[in-house]
Amino acid sequence: ARVRTNWYSVPVHLVGMRVEARVHTARVEFRHGGKLVGCHRRLYGHHEESLKLEHYLELLWWKPGALGRSRPLRQARQRGEWPACYDELWAKLKERYGQSGGSRQMLEVLLAHRERPHEEVHRAVEAALAYGCYDASAVRVLLRQEGCSIADASPALMKFGDLDRYARPAGDTKLYDELLGGASALKEACR
Repeated sequence: ARVRTNWYSVPVHLVGMRVEARVHTARVEFRHGGKLVGCHRRLYGHHEESLKLEHYLELLWWKPGALGRSRPLRQARQRGEWPACYDELWAKLKERYGQSGGSRQMLEVLLAHRERPHEEVHRAVEAALAYGCYDASAVRVLLRQEGCSIADASPALMKFGDLDRYARPAGDTKLYDELLGGASALKEACR
């Protein structure tokens, strides 16, 4: 949406619709149908643009490869809204699912910002990285957990050496091997 000489993003589903802009001293708010749909820090220059990544997620879902080179992502990084843990998770997702699949998984993580506060999503991403869970559904599970901090997480897995206490002696498999040998071995075993 254009306000005076500057451009501000609004959610993609409002393209072509009329939105109301309220210009304040430090911010510009956009409303549609009386509901707040966007808020930006006010730009004072000329021909500048303020783009919010969250406004473009549905569009990027159809072209996930465009996420990495998108202007909204570049601006989110400049504003400090894109933590380093997101880049780390995204790299792991692309390694696991490929370029397009990994970007789509990252978009699923970003969509979680619409339901939960940013700090909670950041903590869930950090926890997923700490656990080695490189999947958007793992981040959602961690978000559903109360607290989702790494310090409060379940205790570390036991060392493999501690599993020796569950060792059992192997049984005699000679009879089983004979069963596999054929019907004659079966007849002898049943006598």
